[in-house]
Amino acid sequence: MPTEENKAIVRRYVQEVVNEGKIELVDSLFSTDLAFHLPHLHRPLRGREIFKQLIGQTRIVFPDMRMDIEDIVAEADKVFTRGTFRGSYHGAPLSAWKIANGVVPIVLIPGMTLFRIEHRKIGEVWVEENFLEVLRQLGISVTFPPELSCIKGWTN
Repeated sequence: MPTEENKAIVRRYVQEVVNEGKIELVDSLFSTDLAFHLPHLHRPLRGREIFKQLIGQTRIVFPDMRMDIEDIVAEADKVFTRGTFRGSYHGAPLSAWKIANGVVPIVLIPGMTLFRIEHRKIGEVWVEENFLEVLRQLGISVTFPPELSCIKGWTN
């Protein structure tokens, strides 16, 4: 399949599923045996149904979520994107961070994603996101790696 068609599939997923919340389109855009890799999970999520649940839950936590693609590159069956996820956090209360009444924190998450396209559908996805930055934006103190706290002059 030409690389422009592959990029169009990825753009459609980002615009219509992520940005517009049309979760029902997952069935037409993703293969039934989808493997979705996240950096904080030991093994990939498998299948469209669990992926739809993940998107649905993410839309509850970030109801106005939006992904902006800043770069998109394709070769053979792979499409690579670099972009920024943004959304207002409506998740669990954060005891570590004192949020003023009525103020909802907005997070910006830089990330990169690699998609593998098979038979005009997304068959595999690898997400790399700066989750530590998300925690910092939500007021959760994080030092990573822990060895850095031992270096004189290091500030987080």
